Amino acid sequence: MRLWLVVLCMAPAQAVRAAGGAHVVDDSEVETPGVCHFENWYTHYGAGSGLANSDVGCTLKAHPHVELNGAVQHIWDRAGATTYASPSIKLALRPVSEGLGIAASGTATFDLDRGRLDSFAVTTPLTLAFSPKVRAHANLGYQWARTGDRNAFFWGAQLDVQASDKLALMGEVFGLNRGPAGFQAGVRWTPEHWIDVDLLAGRYVDGASPRALTLGITIRR
Repeated sequence: MRLWLVVLCMAPAQAVRAAGGAHVVDDSEVETPGVCHFENWYTHYGAGSGLANSDVGCTLKAHPHVELNGAVQHIWDRAGATTYASPSIKLALRPVSEGLGIAASGTATFDLDRGRLDSFAVTTPLTLAFSPKVRAHANLGYQWARTGDRNAFFWGAQLDVQASDKLALMGEVFGLNRGPAGFQAGVRWTPEHWIDVDLLAGRYVDGASPRALTLGITIRR
């Protein structure tokens, strides 16, 4: 799966944004060695607020257990807008084929408008395959943020079901050790092996907004 970790910094309660395109909860796998993915999505929170994201991630054949990513996010509401850049790295420590898939990832988020480090996070993604078509993912991690409560722990769980060759269903819940938990569910359509289209709806996806609607596209080359 196409995975990365980004910390959103506009919301009063910091939220963790992760993996598999616009999904929040990450899994334990890295991109296919020798392949890069290009992810773009737009999230509408209502009341004049939203998020636009673009990122690229690659796993080299020479280092098949390491995925490198870089993302840019533009976040806005009625009070203003901010742009962030987020480099990240993910290490696959144990494959799902051996039972419980385990990985480790880290992300730093820079506020480009203020020219400073805004936050960083480390997480442990876990994946368990119940069958070839049903998988569960769990995340545990730590986040530091420049604003608000500087230190927080985050968690997440996701159920991923491959309904057909071209359609997958997903439901996930996530949150910090403070503030409301978030929820998101949706579908992923894969018309060809090199493209995914995500349509998601959720609540408190950013830790603050009661509603969120997301459209995302991932291309792999």
